[in-house]
Amino acid sequence: MHTAFVLVTLVIGVIGVIGVIGVIGVIGVIGVTAVAALARRLRLSPPLVLVVAGFGLSFLPWLHDFGVNSELVLVGLLPPLLYAAALRTSLVDFARTCVRSLCCRWGWWPSPSSVSGS
Repeated sequence: MHTAFVLVTLVIGVIGVIGVIGVIGVIGVIGVTAVAALARRLRLSPPLVLVVAGFGLSFLPWLHDFGVNSELVLVGLLPPLLYAAALRTSLVDFARTCVRSLCCRWGWWPSPSSVSGS
């Protein structure tokens, strides 16, 4: 009982200091940290798991709709995803795939369909 009282008092004090928006932000940061840690433990890409988790949260009925500026998505969401993907990409595989794709596109390399005879 005493611990619950102290916890409630602490929460009310925090809300008084940083406001409701600040508390929601702190809970959000804790949630993002927990999901990213879980993704690393499961050996999955944390940014991808965070996007999937956010997509899943969007279907919860008690969360209100809000608009997001498309520039915010392009500046805030896309660069971390591309950066994480770039860190996990093998440069040797990328170079081999890129060269083969460009050569097939320009007709300098036999495409898989022409090699198999289809």
